[in-house]
Amino acid sequence: MPNPNSDTGGGITFEDNIVYYGRYGVSTGGKPWNTVFPNFVERKNVWIDDAVWTTGSEYMTGQYGHFPKSYYARNDSLVRFVDASKRNYRLADNSPYHKAASDGTDVGVDMDVLNTALGPNRPEVP
Repeated sequence: MPNPNSDTGGGITFEDNIVYYGRYGVSTGGKPWNTVFPNFVERKNVWIDDAVWTTGSEYMTGQYGHFPKSYYARNDSLVRFVDASKRNYRLADNSPYHKAASDGTDVGVDMDVLNTALGPNRPEVP
């Protein structure tokens, strides 16, 4: 990622991800996103709010947010993973983000592709 204190950003596409917004969110050092990242494209991401330091949808995907073409989830249970406790991050069929990615698949990682790529190096579930 470019340094937000210098205007050296280029074209970045950020789409179809599931990410935690975190306690402090994301920042460009007070500069407008289109200045730091001139060709920044974002769409179809799921931003999960911090459970303790709630930011609210208006500051992520709403009128004051940097990600108006993405989705907001108040917490990770609303994403509806199949079984996150066992590292199964597939989306359940009743997830609002099931088949909601830009290509019509699920938002987030394709677990079958990931597991195939990891092969025998897959981490064990604790």
